[in-house]
Amino acid sequence: MQHQADDKYFFISGILALTIFFLFVASFFYVLFSPNITKTYGMQKEKFVSISLEDIPKPKEHKTQKKQIKKTEEKVVEKPKPQVTKKEKRKQVDAISQNVDVDSLFSNVWTKKVNKKTKKRDKDIKRIQEIDKKLDSIVKNIDKKLDGSKRIVKKTHTKETKAGSTGEEVNKYLAKIYAIVYDHFYPPANSQGNVIKAVIELSPFGKVIDFRILNYSASSALNQEADRIFTRLKNVIFPASPDNKTRRIIIKLIPEEKE
Repeated sequence: MQHQADDKYFFISGILALTIFFLFVASFFYVLFSPNITKTYGMQKEKFVSISLEDIPKPKEHKTQKKQIKKTEEKVVEKPKPQVTKKEKRKQVDAISQNVDVDSLFSNVWTKKVNKKTKKRDKDIKRIQEIDKKLDSIVKNIDKKLDGSKRIVKKTHTKETKAGSTGEEVNKYLAKIYAIVYDHFYPPANSQGNVIKAVIELSPFGKVIDFRILNYSASSALNQEADRIFTRLKNVIFPASPDNKTRRIIIKLIPEEKE
């Protein structure tokens, strides 16, 4: 079934192709022979009237009148105008069309369009250049900010490393101070639960500058013991400060039972 359908379509397509071909050939011959008809039509002779005037002899008495009549006749007689055929008219039209420069007619219009395009292109180029400049400035600012942020990060990193190292040293330093003060603190019996707040001032080299009680406790015996600590710590040399500065350290004296 499919084979029969294909043959049918092939036959129909062949008929269509032949009809199109014959139509094309017929139109081609029609175009070829149609100008000859117009040419032969333009060459046909047309009827025209030719007028010829002859002199009429008159008596001698009226010579003056004859002369006047001849002059008028000469004026009246005109040469027959040459008839212009269609072929000559077409030649004249073709010559005129050849002499006319079509580009000159539309020169102004085309130049205006080109000027608009060039102006638009110039504006676009200027805008692109301005955008490039702005982008360059933005990129430079970003680079500067990035460099600044990198420097800040480096500084903070170094500060953090230094702070970390000094923080550990300070903690060790404070632990040693607390240990030395508690070695010279002898709380009385039954004074547990009370707290005394004191401050010790040390030089960069670990010498005791001052020791004061900020807050006493409810136990008078414990308060008396706290007042004696300064006399015990005067001759004690504490560790040197890690940052080479004088230190004021707050210490809470909490009595505990010693073994």
